[in-house]
Amino acid sequence: MANDAPLHRDIRVLGDLLGEVLVEQCGTEVFAQVERIRLAAKTFRAEPSPATRKALTDAVAAVR
Repeated sequence: MANDAPLHRDIRVLGDLLGEVLVEQCGTEVFAQVERIRLAAKTFRAEPSPATRKALTDAVAAVR
């Protein structure tokens, strides 16, 4: 797309809203777990390797 700025803005707003709902409904620990998984997934997509795959699987496995 030529101008992705509105889409990026909408994604940011929805992500922020989801974060607020997670904290409000589930608490900061659940939010922190989701953030760890999200960041590990972003890293794995950007730099796929055995180490980043392990970091992602470890983050998912740590969910209680």
